[in-house]
Amino acid sequence: MKIIPTVDNNSDSRRDLTAFRPPPTDFPTIQEVIVISVKGDGVRLGDHSHPYREGFLLAAGTCMVRTWTESGGVEERELSAPTMFMFEPCEEHRFICSEGTILVSHAPTTFKKEDLI
Repeated sequence: MKIIPTVDNNSDSRRDLTAFRPPPTDFPTIQEVIVISVKGDGVRLGDHSHPYREGFLLAAGTCMVRTWTESGGVEERELSAPTMFMFEPCEEHRFICSEGTILVSHAPTTFKKEDLI
């Protein structure tokens, strides 16, 4: 068994965030998992996009998910746990979450090998 190291652990008034990333073995892509625990009701997270797919597991709670793409426009969906979903590359996404929501994201992250030594 391998224990995956924590690479980021921070909190603000909206949420607690812990990120895990395995040691570099396959460059330039490494998988990263982020666990987000929402502290209050109506908390807004996201408002960004990535050049890669990003998957989520809504493990607890509820959230309104708003997405936007140039070809598909705006879509909003109310989601309740347990639900798994994925954003396509360059799909803008925003969450408005209930208190106690737990989101787990999984995404490839690209690094330069020299940055990880």
